[in-house]
Amino acid sequence: VNAEDVAYEDNPLRFATVKFGQARSLAAIPMTAGGRLIGVFSVYRTRVHPFNDRALELAQAFADQAAIAIENSAHIKEMEARLERSSASREILDAISTSSDDEGPVFDAILRNAAQLCDAPMARLELADSARQTYYCAAAWGDEMRSFRVGEALPLDQPNDLPTAIREGVVRHIHDLSKSDLYLSRNPTRVRMVEEEGYRTYLCVPLI
Repeated sequence: VNAEDVAYEDNPLRFATVKFGQARSLAAIPMTAGGRLIGVFSVYRTRVHPFNDRALELAQAFADQAAIAIENSAHIKEMEARLERSSASREILDAISTSSDDEGPVFDAILRNAAQLCDAPMARLELADSARQTYYCAAAWGDEMRSFRVGEALPLDQPNDLPTAIREGVVRHIHDLSKSDLYLSRNPTRVRMVEEEGYRTYLCVPLI
């Protein structure tokens, strides 16, 4: 690394590496897994002293080991997630088999597991009436809501995302409700969701 090089002055990362890390000679080794690049393993010296072939071979060996560790960690996390989903499915099936005449425990098991697997503080089950004129909250789990009650019926022709998901059978995912057009236009339902319930990220999945 030449401190007088134009690339050194124009590249913020290179500048910080030289200025604050006191780097002079640097080697960047690609980390690959399954034929794809997943990162870079880098070593540097604070004096101008290029790395020889032996040092580069050692750095490559460490890069390969790091790539294996990262891949193994990803596989373990994937396996844990799969086991969590399987456990949730078993719990729901058990609730169905033991509550054939009571849908309440089944709804509770579904909502609780869905919320936990999605890392969400609350979940609700909304159903449309037979005439498809209104929808209502059939069950809720998690943080208690202040302005939306279980059993409360609302018109299905509203422009909000939940009735839209029911009408059109599509997933609706809003990253920040407080920045949505409905909130900015002061839609009453959306205002309640944001200002009274404190909703921000919102996901609606249709039941078909």
